[in-house]
Amino acid sequence: MDPGKLGRAIRRVGAEAAVLTVGDVALRLSERRLTREASLARAVKAVGALYEIERLHRVRIEVKKLRYVLEVTAELSARRSIARIEALTAIQEQLGRLHDLQVLQGQIRDVESRFVPGRGRVARDLARMTDDVEADCRALHAAVLPQLRSARHRGVK
Repeated sequence: MDPGKLGRAIRRVGAEAAVLTVGDVALRLSERRLTREASLARAVKAVGALYEIERLHRVRIEVKKLRYVLEVTAELSARRSIARIEALTAIQEQLGRLHDLQVLQGQIRDVESRFVPGRGRVARDLARMTDDVEADCRALHAAVLPQLRSARHRGVK
């Protein structure tokens, strides 16, 4: 982005923010929270019990967006949602670890595809590594599903 254009955008946002009342900010945050909760609920519902990489990644993104709104709200108000923020942070971290394992699994499979399946020690070790990472992914997925359901019942509709 052009630095001049960025500077103008920052000044414009600053000017808009300068005229907002605390009530305006609280209302906007409340509206944003409701929007983020609804988006997360849709993403969680779309996952269901499936082990589907892209849908799980979407949940992770929606968790992060809701967490950010709750963190800003907590900073600007006396009302704290610390337990909820911590729960969302834990879910986000687990989904991040799951995503990292899925990326690793793809890279291992890419290397594995260069070998004749089952031929030679390296090919067997890569196959075993793929199986181990797959098992870790499925175990992490099974562990995070109840937390997602629990998050839905703690205010995420």
